[in-house]
Amino acid sequence: MRVEDHAIVHVHYRNGLRGLLEIGIPVQGARPIRLIGSEGFVELNGPADGRPVIRARVRDRADWLVPETDESIHDRRYFTRAVLDLIGALDTGRPPELRGERARKTIEIIVAAYESAYRRGRIDLPLVDVLDCPLERLTAPSGA
Repeated sequence: MRVEDHAIVHVHYRNGLRGLLEIGIPVQGARPIRLIGSEGFVELNGPADGRPVIRARVRDRADWLVPETDESIHDRRYFTRAVLDLIGALDTGRPPELRGERARKTIEIIVAAYESAYRRGRIDLPLVDVLDCPLERLTAPSGA
């Protein structure tokens, strides 16, 4: 299956919120995950890069806020938590956090990014007319 080495996706939500996804091989010194908001940002780092796994910087504050945790973003305890959440959802009737609808929305954004690159233009969601894998079209040999 073909995959990209790097992708940059700009998302603009109906309510005006914007997101920028940069996915791929990290640039030297880059943070694996950074969530930026109007009041500051949160970084989620790899387990062995020498920085705290989770840290935040809030506007008008010079120091980092670092919650105490011994977990990393790749910690196996997340699997245990996911299973416990599923059991809790079955017991209470609430939807689990890791459910198909959320996974589908994630895949839809990924496919829309590929389709946008293929069309070289904006793609609105929900996707309605993409029935194949645009990445395959993008990477197909000429004349195929």
